[in-house]
Parts: sequence; C-alpha cells; structure tokens
Amino acid sequence: MKSCINLIHLSETPSTNTFLSELLKQEPQLPSWTIVSADHQTAGRGQRGNSWYATAHLNLALSILLRPAMVPANRQFELSELCALSVLNALSQYISDADLLSIKWPNDIYYKDKKIAGILIEHNLTSTHIDNTILGIGLNINETEYPDFLPNPISLRVILGHEVSCMEVRNILIDEMQRLYCHIANRSFSLLHSNYMQRLYRRNGYHPYRDAEGIFEGKIEEVLPTGELLLMHADGRVRRYAFKEVEYVLDPQ
Repeated sequence: MKSCINLIHLSETPSTNTFLSELLKQEPQLPSWTIVSADHQTAGRGQRGNSWYATAHLNLALSILLRPAMVPANRQFELSELCALSVLNALSQYISDADLLSIKWPNDIYYKDKKIAGILIEHNLTSTHIDNTILGIGLNINETEYPDFLPNPISLRVILGHEVSCMEVRNILIDEMQRLYCHIANRSFSLLHSNYMQRLYRRNGYHPYRDAEGIFEGKIEEVLPTGELLLMHADGRVRRYAFKEVEYVLDPQ
C-alpha cells in the first residue's frame, strides 16, 4: 500500500538535503514521505564531503524524509540498502541489460565501471531507534559532458542515446522505494539484504582495493548490518572495514 506523498519541487536550491533538513527544524512534525526535488542544486553534497556535479535541468536531485521507527539504530544500514536498490531498480526499467547495473559499496550506483548515481543519507537518532532519515539522491539523467576531475561519470542519456524525462524517472523511483519500503515496515530485513548482496559491484572474485597499508587483492565476503564491509585478502585473512577505511581501486595503474 502506497503512502501519501508530500512533494515539494524547487527550481533551484543549494542542496535538497539541506533544504529538507532546515524545513524539518521549522516543522518537526513534517510527515514521512515528504520529498524535495530540484531542477538545479547549486551546492549539491556527496559522500566524504564532496560536491555533486550536475548541470541545471539535466539531472535528478531529490531528498526523501522517512520516519522508520521500526529500524533499530544499529541496523540503520538497511535504509542505505533500501535507497540503493530503489535507484537500481528504477534504472533497470530503462536499461535492458540490468545486470550491467550494480551497487558499489556502500551505495553508489554503477553502470559497468562508471558511476551513474550517488546517495547521501543522514539520520537523526532517538535512543536506540531512528527518529527520521533523509535519503538524498543524485542521478545523472541527461548530462553529456563532465569536467575532467570526475573520474568515471556516466548518464542515462549517454547509455541510451536519447533524452529521458527527469520527472518520469523521479516518479518511477518513488514508486519503487515505496514498494520496497514494505519490507522495512514489515521488518523483512533479510530479503532486502539478500537482494543488495546479489547486486554488489565486483561481488564475485578478487579485485584491487586500497587500505591504510596499501593496495591489495580482496574478495567481498559480506556486508554487516552495521554497513561494515568484510573482505577476504588473498592470503586468507578476513578484515572488517568501515566506510572510508577502504576504497576500490578502479585503475590499479
């Protein structure tokens, strides 16, 4: 069953996450499924404090407020899995070979070896549970040119060879997230996690990674409920990594 949506569409804002966060401070009872989308972000935010590059009117930027009180604070990564799978499933409705889409841990969306979407999630915790969550999504739709400092971007238009309606993608994405959210509401966390693991980038075999000790070959063993990544090193050691403690090496050279 779909929830009612409170949709706020802006022509321009520094950041949809920031706008929604400030609105929540002014209206603490703001309902779940309040969604802010914008034609242009002037200061879009990505993971690790990075900015999100996007030309006005060519891409999708939106932030979604959820109040997942049923999710324990120590399982908040379930919401990251929800968001990543929702974006991936929405894109799969446009890309015929959906197996070329994957989730790069923790929640970037990749087409082959190129990044098509990024996710920024911000939680407010109350005691042992989550009071509210803002899911911020930046999705490359009709962008065709990128600055050199971005290592591996790609857009839906580049993949398909034609323009796509940003609003259509937005609506499909919201529908998909509401469908998957039923698993969160019913506490069917294991199904979401299983789907997430199946769609992980470089899920099978050994690939190059970099940690504090340097570059090594590793194989994904598991992603824990905390969001930590378990990697098996070539020598058989299994090590646990939190976000920012390890990175994929996309070009070993």
